[in-house]
Amino acid sequence: MNKAKAVFSSPIVKALFWISISVLLIFLALKDVKLADVWVTLLQANGRYVVLALMSVAINVWAKALRWWVLLNITEKKVGFSRVIMALMTGQTLNWFFPGRVGDLSRAYVVGSSGPGRSFTLGTIAVEKVLDTLFYALIFITTLFLLPLPSWINDSGYTLTVLTLVLVLGMLALSSYPEWFVRQVEKLTFWLPERERVKMVARFQAGIASLKVLRSRSQIFKLTLLSALVWGTAAWTPYIVAQALSLPIPIKAALVVLVVLQAGISLPGVPGRIGVFQYLCILALALFNVNQADSLTYGILLQAIILLPTTMISLLFFGALGLGPVRIKAMKAPESKADTSGVMLEK
Repeated sequence: MNKAKAVFSSPIVKALFWISISVLLIFLALKDVKLADVWVTLLQANGRYVVLALMSVAINVWAKALRWWVLLNITEKKVGFSRVIMALMTGQTLNWFFPGRVGDLSRAYVVGSSGPGRSFTLGTIAVEKVLDTLFYALIFITTLFLLPLPSWINDSGYTLTVLTLVLVLGMLALSSYPEWFVRQVEKLTFWLPERERVKMVARFQAGIASLKVLRSRSQIFKLTLLSALVWGTAAWTPYIVAQALSLPIPIKAALVVLVVLQAGISLPGVPGRIGVFQYLCILALALFNVNQADSLTYGILLQAIILLPTTMISLLFFGALGLGPVRIKAMKAPESKADTSGVMLEK
């Protein structure tokens, strides 16, 4: 029993499993589709709309970086915006190509080491993720009023909505009563050696210090506006890409694409979520009677616009931030369960 458990928990076995799933989805996406037709459609994409979509992605990245910068700079140890946006973009790239949210750990390492501390920086990333989860839940609820969704989306959306409420309430409680929670951690860790207990409590204090931003109405207003811009561009980009390919879909279709992609690409898979991304686009656009070939073309172009420019630019930042292969390997964490916090089809 233990041997079987060890085999199925092996990273190699997990990787082979998700690669098999991706290969299956690629097969389903390509089934009954002529690749020559897909290529011709891609070449005929309206360049002006492609440029607009790229601009939307750029605004999305800028808004996320500015929001994180606001979260980080509530302390006296300020972090420059250029370092923040470089860390964010490299983190997004690593999240696309590595499991276990390595990108988020890299952000904590790069920015935390430059002043505010890694525990505090991880706390800001947690706040960021809760904000994104909250806005995703709002978009999901809005989509439910616009049209019926498949049960597999509804079930995950309802679960996420409940989880969001729990996370928001928990975050508000932590920000309102930090001293009480620190005392509880001290009590729960009484059995640890003194040195380890002090270290753990200090890290917890540094982490929840990031939540004091929630005590300021002006800061909450800034974070809300920036989160709205993040998710607004996240929904706008799929719609612009549809216009580039002359697909006659309404704006609510872009919301459905966003909801479906966020529900699906959070699962582990092959690097870049190739196959998974395209098949999810096929499922989403099938609700609007878009044929499989056009949906596949749409998925390829949308992923290319989202993934390629930021990846290529972020590659220039790895050396400047000290993120070589050895450092990235050292930061790898065990694969997490489904992560529903990657915005702008990242996560």
